[in-house]
Amino acid sequence: PQLGPVLADRGRRWNQRYHWLSQALAGAPGLQLPERPAKEQFVASSLQFSLPGLGREAIQHFLALCAARGLHIKWFGADEPKGFTSVWQHWRFFGEPQVLPNAERVMAGLCDMRLPLTLSEPDCKAIAAVVRDSLAQVHQAAA
Repeated sequence: PQLGPVLADRGRRWNQRYHWLSQALAGAPGLQLPERPAKEQFVASSLQFSLPGLGREAIQHFLALCAARGLHIKWFGADEPKGFTSVWQHWRFFGEPQVLPNAERVMAGLCDMRLPLTLSEPDCKAIAAVVRDSLAQVHQAAA
């Protein structure tokens, strides 16, 4: 009972940050946000997005550009897990490796950003600007 109000408040605050950031990233060329049903209830302590059509080197370039500006994004397609971005290929203790081509395709372009409760709306807009600018640079380099 003591944690109920605290958890409800934090969930509301995380979802507000998710909304700010997802709105600022909506329509960004080369970036796909998940479609969330209106009836869905979730606590968005992180935001995931996909970079469809980008290969490994382009995604690594994107991540490096973001990191150079102080924005550290996790990537599920990395060779080794970082933070909470592990996938079944990293779980070497399960014996025979599974081949899951559809899942591999999705995970190869999936990124994750944590949403600290300290972020303000201007912070979220600044983060979105870094993501958009970095992605634009990657697409320009590929052209």
